[in-house]
Amino acid sequence: MRFSIRTVRSGFLMLCAIFAVSTMAAMASPASAATAPGNLRVKVAPQVVTHGKKIEVRGASGSAGRKPVRVFFRDNATNSWDKLKTVTSNGRGIYNTDVTARQSGQIRVKTADGQFSPIRRLKVRSTMKVQGINRYVKLGDRLGVRGIIRPAGVRRIKVVINGAGKTIRTKTKAHGGFAVKWRPESAGNYRVRVFGARNEAAIGDASRRFRVFGLRAAHASYYGPGLYGNGVACGGTLTPSTMGVAHKTLPCGTKVTISYEGRTVKVPVIDRGPYIAGRDYDLTEAVRNKLGFGGVGTIWVNH
Repeated sequence: MRFSIRTVRSGFLMLCAIFAVSTMAAMASPASAATAPGNLRVKVAPQVVTHGKKIEVRGASGSAGRKPVRVFFRDNATNSWDKLKTVTSNGRGIYNTDVTARQSGQIRVKTADGQFSPIRRLKVRSTMKVQGINRYVKLGDRLGVRGIIRPAGVRRIKVVINGAGKTIRTKTKAHGGFAVKWRPESAGNYRVRVFGARNEAAIGDASRRFRVFGLRAAHASYYGPGLYGNGVACGGTLTPSTMGVAHKTLPCGTKVTISYEGRTVKVPVIDRGPYIAGRDYDLTEAVRNKLGFGGVGTIWVNH
């Protein structure tokens, strides 16, 4: 078989090209291996956690021997990774540590040879603390609702007042604090709950429900001495230890919250009365003593 000079030259050039490509690939492979996940593994548990709680970061470095593993975190609002801590793997390449959950974001680890693990997402649930709610609010006064939510930052807040059909919307300050005021328009029982909206830093949260009593002024007297042993309109016998009130129209058994000079009791309607003009309630002697109430005066009630 004969080969022309042109054919030989073409084959030689092709071999040179193949050699150059192979050499470049060989030179590039170490750098690629340094950034590929390979056998490097990471697990974050739990992936949804309350603010301030610990989460576990564990996995395998991908190679045997005690080696440093760096844990990095990136919040949802930025593109920069911050190092949280460095942990050393054991002889089998296993590592395990914990970090404090401050806000939602992403976690990954990096080994000493430059490998990065896959990214694991972390969701942080906010914590809300409501402070200083006065459960007994006289008509004309205002109920103050204040508290703080973590993680700090500006976020939307709403205060829902069941029983009044009222929702108050506001925003937290930069430090996470909030404060609102509400004036009840009528006597009654209310349930107050605060909700914090979610944001980039954390999942939203809600406070526990607070029971609040709106109280109106009512004129009252008391009864008992000379009547003990007699029956009462709602059934039963009046005694010196009977806790209850008489009212003209409230259904028997209705729970009435009564406040007088800083003392509060909750008692049922057990009888009918009083039948003196201008008076709303008759207290039994036991209720009168519990409140430190005089013979006739003004009390504050939720009905």
